[in-house]
Amino acid sequence: MTSAVNGVRFTEMEQIIFDALERAKGEIVSVQALHEAMYPPPYDAPQNWRSVVKVLVCRIRDKLDDAAYDRLIVTEWGRGYRMQMIKSEEAA
Repeated sequence: MTSAVNGVRFTEMEQIIFDALERAKGEIVSVQALHEAMYPPPYDAPQNWRSVVKVLVCRIRDKLDDAAYDRLIVTEWGRGYRMQMIKSEEAA
């Protein structure tokens, strides 16, 4: 299953992560919270779920970059990820 946001096509798991970051409105979303959004109880997550989240975030970043999307995903080391608006050159 795939879905599209502003012309960017996401897999189901990518969409879950993207939506969680969008709902947070710039606040940090922990890797654990993203994992729980992807695999809510009672589902079993893969043993390497942290790596799965990291890879999916990387794929989302690539897709947003290719589409010249107006937001990017920022890594907050040791805390998680957050969505940030890209400042336009006109505003600088």
